[in-house]
Amino acid sequence: MNTTQNYHYLFDYKKTAQSIAFFANQTQKPLSLSKLSNLLYLTERTFLKQHASTIIGDHFVLSNTGLRLQRTYLLLESIFNNTYQNNHLDFYDEITKWTEINNNIIQSKNISNISNKLLELSVADIKTLQEIWQQYGDYSDNELNQKIQDECPEYHYSQSQDDVVIPIEFILETLGYSKDVAAIIKQQLYEQAEIIKSFKDNIKIV
Repeated sequence: MNTTQNYHYLFDYKKTAQSIAFFANQTQKPLSLSKLSNLLYLTERTFLKQHASTIIGDHFVLSNTGLRLQRTYLLLESIFNNTYQNNHLDFYDEITKWTEINNNIIQSKNISNISNKLLELSVADIKTLQEIWQQYGDYSDNELNQKIQDECPEYHYSQSQDDVVIPIEFILETLGYSKDVAAIIKQQLYEQAEIIKSFKDNIKIV
């Protein structure tokens, strides 16, 4: 059984949409694709460090423009490029509950106490999102890009000009886990993905 191929089953589009909504509702200013992508990357990375688990469940990727979460970035791009209507209606339906999308940008709906209303997100999820906003929310796009280069060793994982998926165990080791512990966490995540896959497969059969 190749559980590696099933890792993408961890991806949670509702948690992704609500994480984006959390950041969008922290400011009256529209957030750029670059900044949202970076904030979400740092959130997933920090949660992995703190809890040996994920919020979004996405692949970490090094591209020629920097670090990103693979499917999360594509969803963000679909909004900024006005193509979300074609393939991502479930994601769009969720994110528009919490944000306004106008002229291909995501803006706050000024929802009071939004942290208490994003029910797909756990208390631990919200705490990490809050920490990331407090630490990085005031940085400009360029400043945040530089912070990621300085703080994330995986930025130098590959010299390829193509997008490269960074192995989860490599990320874990950069976060301070030993090689042995990183291997255990990786296996646990893959087993969780396999459980989700089996559950979805059973629903299809029914």
